[in-house]
Amino acid sequence: MTTYEKFTTCPAWTQAVWTTQGVANASDPVKWGGKVEPPAIGTKVLITMNQLGRGTVRGYFVEHGWLASWSSCTSRPRGGASRTTRAPR
Repeated sequence: MTTYEKFTTCPAWTQAVWTTQGVANASDPVKWGGKVEPPAIGTKVLITMNQLGRGTVRGYFVEHGWLASWSSCTSRPRGGASRTTRAPR
C-alpha cells in the first residue's frame, strides 16, 4: 500500500491496539484508532478538528497505515471563522 490512498468504500482494517510501549499491531497495513467502527459513507458527523462543525462522510483514506474518513463540511466553523482565515503575523 502506498503512503496515501483514497477509497470510495471502507477498506478492511484492524483495530489499533495501544500499549504502554506504543501500538502493538503497528505492522498491520490498515489500522483504525477510533473507539467505534468507522462511520459509513453518508453519515452525518461532527468535525471537531479546527472546530469545523457538521459534515457528511464522503469516503476514506489510508495514510502511513492509518485509516481515516474524509468529509465535506455542511456548516461554517463555530464563531463564523473562515477556513481561509490567516494566523496573525
